[in-house]
Amino acid sequence: AKVASHDNLNFRYLLMFCFAMMLFIVCQKYILHESTSVFEEVIASVRVRLSDKIRKVDLLSLENIGQSEIYNRLTQETLVISNAAELMILSIQSVIMLFFIAIYIAILSKTAFFLILILLVSGVLLYLRNYNKLQLEMQKANREEMAFFDSLTDLLDGAKEIRLNYKKSSGLFTFINTISGTLKNLK
Repeated sequence: AKVASHDNLNFRYLLMFCFAMMLFIVCQKYILHESTSVFEEVIASVRVRLSDKIRKVDLLSLENIGQSEIYNRLTQETLVISNAAELMILSIQSVIMLFFIAIYIAILSKTAFFLILILLVSGVLLYLRNYNKLQLEMQKANREEMAFFDSLTDLLDGAKEIRLNYKKSSGLFTFINTISGTLKNLK
């Protein structure tokens, strides 16, 4: 009777561990998705707000600021790098945690270790399969970003004409707003 209860106890721990790991994975994915969505929403808002301000600013101020300064502020390279660093830290943290969990599981049960190893390999293969799709999406996002910058250049280069022609100003601003939304969704 003791052997049966001992096996029952080990199975219960295995189930609790699997549940905890699944909960951790779901929470990590949710946090990553939500933080990326919030970040892209802010960037999209900044793009639209800056585009609106550019179309309304007087020409002398626009010439004094310069296109490169506008592009630099718009892209906010340091913010993107900062976010990439956070993701890298989270990834390293996850790998270290998985390593020690694997060691602990191997000590407890060789069968559970090999089962988790199979699941890990399956997860890596799934990631690699989706990696190409992600790269294609990033290429689309880059094309949309270039279209956004081209539109912004049109806005800057045609500032005089746009200030004189409300219809063109509105059309270009609507186009920029649309591109910014598409770019946000792609990213």
